[in-house]
Amino acid sequence: AMNLFQSNISEQDLFGGDTRLLFNKENVYYRASRPSILREKSRILWYISKGRNNFSDTMKIGSSSYLNEIEIATPKYLFSKHKHLGVYTWEDVLKTAKFLENQIMAFSFELSENFTNQVSKEQLDELGINVV
Repeated sequence: AMNLFQSNISEQDLFGGDTRLLFNKENVYYRASRPSILREKSRILWYISKGRNNFSDTMKIGSSSYLNEIEIATPKYLFSKHKHLGVYTWEDVLKTAKFLENQIMAFSFELSENFTNQVSKEQLDELGINVV
């Protein structure tokens, strides 16, 4: 998230954001293939979790992107196809899959934009919007 969406978090990091990624029109994200909740040609709302760092502006939805394509396959196939897009190394993809034979999901997205006003999960809950 820091490298792709949250310039304010990048500024709090010693090394800042990765400009190679910040200027990419398209990126890819890897995750478990289940649950299968994504649909092609939709929007993604990016939730910035707290993680290991104590950056401000976390635990909120701070960006959105257009979802282009979803593909489920082995980690080796997906990484070889998408390694030029995104921040994941081979080790990251393999860690996501746990085993070489496991199927994982890679989805490509583009036209990411940061929200001027981030939205908390509580605000979404009040509006009746489920976040997965």
